Amino acid sequence: MDAYTINIITGIIRILIFFFVLFVVLPRLLFNRENQTKFPDNMLAGMILVTGFTIVMVCFLTLVRIYDSVSLTFSFVIFSGILVMSGERTKSDVILSKINFHGLRLLEQNILYWLKERFFKKNRSIKGKAEEYSISWNIMLILVLIVSGFERLLPAFQVASPFSMEAYKNLEYVKALETKSLFYDRIFVPKGMHAIIDTVYQFTRVNALTLMHIFGAIFALILVGSIFFIVFRVTGNRPAALVSAAIFGMFPRLLPVSLESQVEANSLLACCIFIVLSVYFLIEYIKNPSFWIFIIIITGAMAATLIDFFAISIFLLLVPVFALAYLFAERKSERNFIRRLISSLIFLLSLVGFYFVDQKFSVNPLVAATIKNMATDYSFMRFAGEEMIFSKEVFFFASVGLGIFNSLLLARMKKDKLQAHYLVWGLATVVLAIFWFGDEMGIELALNKVQMAFVLAIFVSINLGLALYGLIFRFIENSVSEKAVIPLRMTIVSLIVVLFVFEGLLFVNAPAVAKFQYWTEPDGYVRAIYEIERNNDPYQWMVVSHFGTRTQVAGFGRFMDYLYFLKFYSPEKFNFQAKGVIPAKFLYIFTEKDSLNSRVDSAFLPEINDLNKRLNSWCLRFARANKNIKVYYEDSQVRIYQITLPQTNKIISSRTS
Repeated sequence: MDAYTINIITGIIRILIFFFVLFVVLPRLLFNRENQTKFPDNMLAGMILVTGFTIVMVCFLTLVRIYDSVSLTFSFVIFSGILVMSGERTKSDVILSKINFHGLRLLEQNILYWLKERFFKKNRSIKGKAEEYSISWNIMLILVLIVSGFERLLPAFQVASPFSMEAYKNLEYVKALETKSLFYDRIFVPKGMHAIIDTVYQFTRVNALTLMHIFGAIFALILVGSIFFIVFRVTGNRPAALVSAAIFGMFPRLLPVSLESQVEANSLLACCIFIVLSVYFLIEYIKNPSFWIFIIIITGAMAATLIDFFAISIFLLLVPVFALAYLFAERKSERNFIRRLISSLIFLLSLVGFYFVDQKFSVNPLVAATIKNMATDYSFMRFAGEEMIFSKEVFFFASVGLGIFNSLLLARMKKDKLQAHYLVWGLATVVLAIFWFGDEMGIELALNKVQMAFVLAIFVSINLGLALYGLIFRFIENSVSEKAVIPLRMTIVSLIVVLFVFEGLLFVNAPAVAKFQYWTEPDGYVRAIYEIERNNDPYQWMVVSHFGTRTQVAGFGRFMDYLYFLKFYSPEKFNFQAKGVIPAKFLYIFTEKDSLNSRVDSAFLPEINDLNKRLNSWCLRFARANKNIKVYYEDSQVRIYQITLPQTNKIISSRTS
């Protein structure tokens, strides 16, 4: 097994462990369920709070030039202390007494039992009728996540080379944070995603190049899990939540999305996680206002915006929806008239604002193009495309119909939580579908249609789960009258329905696997870099390669481009004493076997005729007169030479002597 395969496998394992500690264990430690939170799930809230705090702290510490793993760890300690203090809402002596009490309990009983009771005890705030058989649905969810991950990660296991030019720029931004430089190129772009990735690197020490290559798939899996938990928390029904998550994760051909855009890291994927979670908690706030839910909403919206400016557009589009939801929310309040008046004004003003914005864009296309460019994620757009089994027209009308159906279905729901969620998710889907299909309807909107389609696909997936619950699974829950057989019968019937749905989707060939016809450089180049990093000490080696390799080896080794190497170093004088010194023990020269056609993207290559021919000729001429050269790595496309540099008084000479 080569170094790249080992790196990607161990990297995925480390990332999963890190996210489990960060989003599961840490929220259970820090959040006080009775005093602090008024919502049923701490993991989603914890993910928002921890991620939002991480993004802000990484950017702040980088700006003041003290960012490293130590300062980041210290920030997490302070953050944890603040949450503990605010969660208990007691005096410091009471907190110390509780710490002492739990410490004594830990000494008196078995450590495994204490961990089980403290961290892994089930939350009974939402208790379905089939709670005893929830393990079967948890297994199904794990299978959905595994299949979804396979569909997206398979190309990353097969090809080590980045699939897009934007991957190099994102990698450069991540490594710039390590050098305490936030806007080194004086281009103001959101750095939220890069802050998340660098935080993972600081605590897991997974190669940043590996993180960039697979983090799009990681974000997509988190998004699949978020869809499941949102539908489950709304309905309390795991089968409906499972189908909803599987639609987005396993059956992408039902939606206007591209799997190729969900492999490498891009901002839109990470942004959408916090968009849908913010919408979920905003609905919870409309139903039951709470200070902590308000903090969660603000943090989620801030995190989404700092990751991608496109989030601002989505939130603005949904303002009328939230105004309507707040208008029709049934809450006993003395200020009911004022609340309805404010909601009506916000709704009307948002519609008027949309009209004026549309008129402004229609007469000033330059402004529209500027805004569209700021809100476009080119890492995501590189693989814009779709393999949808429906036409766009069919999907548009199906999305609008589904949204309207869910909005009307709320009348059948007696529970207040279902009414608010069905109204907001349904109307939001209608609004997003209209603006996605706006060009066909004469609506000029300065938003990227491909990105709008991706957000719409997420909302449609959630709405499908809600609709299935309202049509099928809700009646399954209420149809069983014998209490003794409720759990088993509900589980069996629901499982049959879910498998029937999956079988139908398999029949229409809804699953897909990400496929790439192009990558930026030969696969052997990147695999060789992993081998070099594994077998050598940092900064004791230098590579001679194309310009894109500079970012890949930054922080581990040294780099020299082809143009400088061929211009200043001669194979006949390379081992003799002169002025030009290479500060390394080993020099690796990357060459391709095909002397006529290069597989490296032309943007990375210098303007040198017959580059590969000259490189191979240089190595052959050097090998005739020296023994300190060997072939280090070779496959069907590339050959990489290793030169052991003299470590005595002899130093490397330049050709100009």
